[in-house]
Amino acid sequence: MPDRFWDRVSPCPMSGCWLWVGPIGGNSGSFPIFMVKNRIVSARRHCYTTLVAHIDDNDLLAAHCGLGCCVNPQHARLSDRRGLARVRAQRWRDGNPERVRAQNKHHKAIRDSGRRSAQRAVLGEPIRCEICGGPFRGAHINGPQFDHNHDTNKGRGWLCSGCNTSIGCLGDNPAILRAAVEYLVKRGSAPRRPVIR
Repeated sequence: MPDRFWDRVSPCPMSGCWLWVGPIGGNSGSFPIFMVKNRIVSARRHCYTTLVAHIDDNDLLAAHCGLGCCVNPQHARLSDRRGLARVRAQRWRDGNPERVRAQNKHHKAIRDSGRRSAQRAVLGEPIRCEICGGPFRGAHINGPQFDHNHDTNKGRGWLCSGCNTSIGCLGDNPAILRAAVEYLVKRGSAPRRPVIR
């Protein structure tokens, strides 16, 4: 490893990280970079391949210590894109415990509300969307989706994917929905699917 590499490394005795104080770049503009044979490379990857082992060009190298500027090969681990996303998500969860608790509480309320409504559906809930009247097909995209109030988490009814997404994109706001209807009527838009009642 050339001296000019080590000139850009500042070891941290507390964490064991090798902090990169040289140039940074990459797609996000925050990754350590180093010039090797007139070619810009990742400083972390260069350090790992020089001191530990050669790795394939398609392999991703993530710093599990959580510092993007760390080039210590002992803090690096091989990962695919999915694994890297998991590491970043876990890092976010560790750094935002209050938001994680709020999200978990919100999702639990939705699940509980959905379970109760699903039990009612078995006992005779409608098999059509409560807005457009279209029949539910399948269990995924065109299947029934349980609509709920995002402020109170109380259930409102069964909708198809299109209707549920539409009212969600318009902020569940009746005034915006009325304005959308007026716009379509004024512009003479023909419905692409009939409303079944």
